Formats: sequence, structure tokens, C-alpha cells
Amino acid sequence: MNDGQVPVIEIRDLHKSYGSLEVLKGVDMVAP
Repeated sequence: MNDGQVPVIEIRDLHKSYGSLEVLKGVDMVAP
């Protein structure tokens, strides 16, 4: 974030699977 604000939500390396089906693999997200 360039303006010096702290993000409200920050997610790093998110993984999610349903049984043997991996649907999210290392997702990163920042919400201001």
C-alpha cells in the first residue's frame, strides 16, 4: 500500500480444498 495506510484485511498463502480437490493454492489478497 503506497499511502501508508494499514490494510483492513491481508491474506497470504491461502489454501482451500474439498476432499482431494484443491481449489485455492497459495492465494494472496490485500483489502484497503
